Amino acid sequence: MESELEPHPEHSAASEPAPGPFGFWMTTVLAVVTIVLWGVLQSVVLFVYAQQTNLRLGAAEIDALSTNGFFLGLVTVTTAPFAIFLTWLWVWLRSRSGYAIGDYLGLKPVSLKTVLIWCAVGVAVAFAADFAKEALGLPVVSEFVVESYKTAQPLWLYVLAIAIMAPLWEELLFRGFVYDGYAKTRALGPIGAILVPAVIWAVIHMQYEVHDIVTIFVLGLVIGLARWRTESLYVPVAMHCVLNSIAIISVALH
Repeated sequence: MESELEPHPEHSAASEPAPGPFGFWMTTVLAVVTIVLWGVLQSVVLFVYAQQTNLRLGAAEIDALSTNGFFLGLVTVTTAPFAIFLTWLWVWLRSRSGYAIGDYLGLKPVSLKTVLIWCAVGVAVAFAADFAKEALGLPVVSEFVVESYKTAQPLWLYVLAIAIMAPLWEELLFRGFVYDGYAKTRALGPIGAILVPAVIWAVIHMQYEVHDIVTIFVLGLVIGLARWRTESLYVPVAMHCVLNSIAIISVALH
């Protein structure tokens, strides 16, 4: 006879918490680890590049490389897959507890109409920011982008890096892994999950002028809003790719 003191199997299963993403602190730590290791790999690529080209790594040389389109394309295409791998690794490790990778990253199919609408919203915000900069007498096209485009040879490497690889790894980390980890916490929720990644995303673009960093932050909020409203990572990735592509086209026409 089954003892009345023993919990019924159905009751035990119901009492177990549903699997979910990493909590706030683990999400933050793993995101920081990803960014730091990505930065370390960039330094390795810089060192190897200097060795292969007999370049003396002084302050002036490093400053010149920071706006060298070829080097930016090379380092991005080289290091972005590593950042993608690390992010996917964290998600896969968590998936072993029963939380599906697709749910974690927001791999939810959406209609083409939805993608186009949000891309149009992102472009409208970017153009509004350009008009604001022009009204304030600030350069519309970032000097960093102008200088890097001038030295972007071959151009396809630069386009691949800026329009595809950078958006892929940044959105996978910020609007995929970090967003879900923060959105499901009581302390932050969806609002914090939109705001905090936008701040971090802006900070890692310190090579730009201050007004451009502000624009990046605002665009980060819009992209985060799209992630929340659509519950899909595909929309932020598409928006980021489109915005970066427009930036390249703008500089080409400058």
